[in-house]
Amino acid sequence: MSKRQTLPLSRKEECLEQRTSDSSTLRPATPPARKSKYRTIVRFALNGESGVASKEQSAIQDRLRKLGFYLIGTGTWNCDNLSPANFPVLAEVLGDVIGVSERTEGSVALDHVWSYVDVS
Repeated sequence: MSKRQTLPLSRKEECLEQRTSDSSTLRPATPPARKSKYRTIVRFALNGESGVASKEQSAIQDRLRKLGFYLIGTGTWNCDNLSPANFPVLAEVLGDVIGVSERTEGSVALDHVWSYVDVS
């Protein structure tokens, strides 16, 4: 008859088991989630009638500032730790950057836009 080996209590937290929907199958416990940081960079440029382009650019910049971005170079905005809760808001801002030509009936055109998210 074989004896089942038990782990020392000090390792109990590392080796917890959770039952799956099939009660006869055991799987290792999921380790606690590590809090990730999301460094995010957005760069964009608009071309067109100076007054309209400036107004559109200013409105987009204000929205980026509200999300915690700050200007690090010509048209380049950085946020050191964007909250995942704000990802949909950033997606909306980027959508507005992309749709600037349609929104301004062609008086402003998007030159370029790119975004980058680094998880650390």
